[in-house]
Amino acid sequence: MSKKSSVLEYKIVDLNEANIDEYGAFCLQSKKKTQGYKEKFEWIKERFKEGLRLKLLINEGAKRGFRARGFIEKSLGINVQGMSKRNTIRTFTLPEILPSEFEVAKAGFSYKAERFLNPPVKLFGIPAMCKLADEILEWDNKKCFEHMVTYATTPPLLPKTFENSHGMRFWQATVLDALGNKYNVRVWTEASTLFTWSGERIKKLCEAALNLNRQGALERLLEIAEIEE
Repeated sequence: MSKKSSVLEYKIVDLNEANIDEYGAFCLQSKKKTQGYKEKFEWIKERFKEGLRLKLLINEGAKRGFRARGFIEKSLGINVQGMSKRNTIRTFTLPEILPSEFEVAKAGFSYKAERFLNPPVKLFGIPAMCKLADEILEWDNKKCFEHMVTYATTPPLLPKTFENSHGMRFWQATVLDALGNKYNVRVWTEASTLFTWSGERIKKLCEAALNLNRQGALERLLEIAEIEE
């Protein structure tokens, strides 16, 4: 597919009270006669009257679906154990002509790598791992170890098993491998392998941390930092 045809697949629609029923902004689009749909429809119409503004990015060549997570006033009040007490909203402006998937991936991977290696705050990325490695042998508070494990687990809770305690490295590896093969970018597929190795070591790090095995956790931290740097 050419870059030109890829761009033409997309359009941005300003949603309002007049077209919300046509485009929708929540689930149950195929069940408009249900009570749930009617209540959501009336609720969002009232929000439009209050000044709510929504833009919908549509891929003309693909099916659309929605996952209801509540609107902003609800999402800010999420109360889930292990989650931050206050959630945030991130807004962004889309360009008139959307870049290709390859261009987005190339820029995104480059930005992610730079922020990981040289973060603006040294509590993230490689500097954070080095700081942990310097300090972890002196930790005497079990809560510190539990917090580290929670941070590496999805969702962010203390795990009973460690299959989801990989710091999202397996997900990142999958994305890198898929795009690397799709666009024949060898460095991305190689990075995918490294992220898989890193994810396995993060699982072992979490296990060592919950067992208060400081030396084991230190060794895993150093391995992870060496792989990802």
